[in-house]
Amino acid sequence: TGNYLPLSQSPVLGEKIEGYEVAWPIRKDGSFGRWSVGSDTLNNLISKGYVACGKYDSQRRTWGISYISQPNQQQIERGGIRIVGRDPITNVVTIEYARDDTRVIKTVWHRSYHDAGAYGSDMVSSIVGQSRAFSFPKSLYSTKDAIMAVVRNNKKALIVDFFAGSGTTLHAVNLLNVEDNGQRRCILVTNNEVSVD
Repeated sequence: TGNYLPLSQSPVLGEKIEGYEVAWPIRKDGSFGRWSVGSDTLNNLISKGYVACGKYDSQRRTWGISYISQPNQQQIERGGIRIVGRDPITNVVTIEYARDDTRVIKTVWHRSYHDAGAYGSDMVSSIVGQSRAFSFPKSLYSTKDAIMAVVRNNKKALIVDFFAGSGTTLHAVNLLNVEDNGQRRCILVTNNEVSVD
């Protein structure tokens, strides 16, 4: 890391300092931000291999900088996360959770097989033989992943779905059981989804 830039001075984007490209804290709207950690802390993290430089963002005209957060650093120290590799050029570490059951589940998933159109509506239509048989069927695979996050280590769990609809929850539980030889059971309940044609 370089020296601090005085507050009265604006950086010159694209300018090299001592022959090096410079990453500035620029927000998505183009305004200048500030780094989350100070220079000494960043240098310490770099020495441990805990900082990675991302790709150049041409819109912001800078690079993304990511680092291992303080809680994850503490998990490394306690053994909950382990270092499994190190880049030979950048020294950046590769980490993984020591045990699957300690893994933190993300709140947003971007997986193509979670598409409710292809793996929800279209799948149900192909099984039932009628399009739009159910209003909003969920993706079988997003449902399976959500259930797995909770009952992964309980192969005899009982799952209850009070809004059974097309039965995606049961289908997902059965799929999960096939994958790991589980014996999970599923009770489906519905009382407000019956319609008369």
